[in-house]
Amino acid sequence: GLTYGTARYLAQYSGEKRQSELRKTIVFTGFLLMACSITGAIIIFSLNKHLVNWFQWHISPHLIQAAALGIVSFSLYQYSVYVLRGLQLLKMLAVYSGIYSAAVLLIAFICIKWPLVELLLISTFAAQLLLLPWIWNYIFRKTNLFESKLNLSLPVDWNGLLRFSFVIYLALLVDQIVWQRSEVFF
Repeated sequence: GLTYGTARYLAQYSGEKRQSELRKTIVFTGFLLMACSITGAIIIFSLNKHLVNWFQWHISPHLIQAAALGIVSFSLYQYSVYVLRGLQLLKMLAVYSGIYSAAVLLIAFICIKWPLVELLLISTFAAQLLLLPWIWNYIFRKTNLFESKLNLSLPVDWNGLLRFSFVIYLALLVDQIVWQRSEVFF
């Protein structure tokens, strides 16, 4: 839910021309998102064999390790997409999503006959990470983040941002549960 909260507050600050709040929000939510992603990835990476046993999955523990590595990569991608949405940089959003989707398709076509699906996942994450420096350079230039010092103070509405994000998280969680149950039902 943090990505949705970031997009909502960035759009508000952008509309109100509150440049310092834009910077604070990007740094605050980016740090929080990366801390959660890395923590989750480490937990899943280290518990991969136990997860297979607990949930009785019929997949390789190595696949879970590859997916754990992808959590950080995908959360960076998703965060970048929602920052672009919040800043209303829609043309760049379309280009970024298009390039990433094309890279995933290309990798999928190249690796379709490979016996190790883990390599396909890792290749996809690597392709996505190659685009990030270019995107964030564009975001920093477009929002004038290069021109001023980035301080690590909290945004003014950090409490509201976290509450909004938590409500979105709960809604997404309920949606996921309903989706899974309806899929089982049908």
